[in-house]
Amino acid sequence: MGDRILLVDGQSTERLTAEGVSQRLRGAEGSQVTLTISRNGGNPRSVIITRARMEVPTVEYALKTVGNRPIGYIRLIEFNAHAAEQMEEAIQSLLAEGVEGLC
Repeated sequence: MGDRILLVDGQSTERLTAEGVSQRLRGAEGSQVTLTISRNGGNPRSVIITRARMEVPTVEYALKTVGNRPIGYIRLIEFNAHAAEQMEEAIQSLLAEGVEGLC
């Protein structure tokens, strides 16, 4: 079953979607939020967490062998301020691994 967020800063999450809960969790970097959680259906407990900036990768890449040739596969998930640098890192990493082509 895992962890279940029951309250965010004292407000129930019962009728919220995952996106609704996510919106309540967001806030200024360094600010705190109190979560009341239940682990595996157990007794609820409160935890205070400090919000931090999260960098979500926008590029995924992998090296695959196709017909005995190393091919680099790159997937751009989302355009954002860091997409270009993450694409550059993916290309450089794959080239360093000896890819013969990119897809």
